[in-house]
Amino acid sequence: MPLQLDSSQHRSAGNVFRLPLKGLLLIAAIGALALLPRSEQQVQPQSESGAADSPALLAAEPPEKSSTNGKSGADSTEAKKTHSQKKSGTAASAQKLGQLRDVGKDIFESSAGLRYLPGSADGHRLKHVMKHAADDPKKKIHGVFEGDRDTILAVIDEAWIQAKKSGPDVRRQSQNDRTVVTANLKRRIGYVGGSDGAAKKYPECRFLRLVLERQNDVVTAYPTQSF
Repeated sequence: MPLQLDSSQHRSAGNVFRLPLKGLLLIAAIGALALLPRSEQQVQPQSESGAADSPALLAAEPPEKSSTNGKSGADSTEAKKTHSQKKSGTAASAQKLGQLRDVGKDIFESSAGLRYLPGSADGHRLKHVMKHAADDPKKKIHGVFEGDRDTILAVIDEAWIQAKKSGPDVRRQSQNDRTVVTANLKRRIGYVGGSDGAAKKYPECRFLRLVLERQNDVVTAYPTQSF
């Protein structure tokens, strides 16, 4: 007679083999769930922080954008530097102009090569020029410089340098043995004084008139309104 297994024993044996498999699947599922939050926690702070100094974000930035911004910043810095150098160079040039040196016999030579000699009713051409540093209401028309002596001499030197280059902003005329040079400096250097100037509320002067003898010996210099 064939041996028959008890059905309850058969089911128990089947359950013995099935339970470990379910347990393994459950453990694997729990492990997967446990790993998922950790991976999200590693990625999420990077995306939420959005730090500008993040290596990942810097690497993702387009090269063209980085290059353009860098060039623009460099150009801006270079432009500021150039502007500063030009500004300081202009200021330095203005300080050098108008400096006088004694070349002997009470003769003074300016930075631009103009010479101021003894002469005129004032005893010296330099004193005569400085009379245009203040208004003279007794005169009908009197060109008046603005600024101190060094500023006035520097402006005269500037006009002389411009006159030697010639051009549309310079006019040269001969009067006997003298040369009259008028230069448009395109900025206010003084005003019209005297009685006429007062009547017209002291209009500004942008031109400088320079009267010379022997090419570079100053007779007088003063502001004027036109050629």
